[in-house]
Amino acid sequence: MSGNENQLRSAISNLVYNAVNHTPEGTHITVRWQRVPHGAEFSVEDNGPGIAPEHIPRLTERFYRVDKARSRPNRR
Repeated sequence: MSGNENQLRSAISNLVYNAVNHTPEGTHITVRWQRVPHGAEFSVEDNGPGIAPEHIPRLTERFYRVDKARSRPNRR
């Protein structure tokens, strides 16, 4: 895998943080990092309600937020 180390670290951290802090209580979260034939694959999956299709195209926009009513308070 190639890319800017700090940006990759930030992207991975954000994915895990969002899964842990913005899914309903009792949600099962799976984090995987595995080798594939031409590199590596990283994924974060959960069995929560998901993201509405109309939000998916905007997920890479900086500071974009899905409706906060679907999020629960941080677990800190």
